Amino acid sequence: MGRLIINNVGFNHSHDVDFFVERPKGSGDYLFLLIKTGAFFNLNGIEKSVSENSFILYKKGSPQIYRCIPKQTFTNDWIHFDFESEEEKEILYKIPFDRPIKLKDINFFTFCIKMIASETYSSNKNKNQNILNYMSLIFSKIDEQ
Repeated sequence: MGRLIINNVGFNHSHDVDFFVERPKGSGDYLFLLIKTGAFFNLNGIEKSVSENSFILYKKGSPQIYRCIPKQTFTNDWIHFDFESEEEKEILYKIPFDRPIKLKDINFFTFCIKMIASETYSSNKNKNQNILNYMSLIFSKIDEQ
């Protein structure tokens, strides 16, 4: 069995008012974006306002185009990740890709992402399993909502 690979993870980062992401072919991996402040997202060619306390799970290869609301900063957590094999994708449950979904409470998710960041940059001997456990928990709790 392969493993889940964290390519990049960020926790509670506030971006400047001119922040703008434009990846027409995606980032080359999956992106879990926890949206803590409102922002504009281009989804299927249509720009939409997405409210705080939402998330988007981008599929590999999906366009990732989003920006701050004018004159506001943008705060988010993110995980760029991939899988070594197809088997691990089962942790994603049936969570829809490429569309914003409102969460009841983001505190649990932001805690998990903080722990994933901590594990990713640690030398803990069980870090790969711990990261997989946290990711599984995130998607399991989203599936429950």
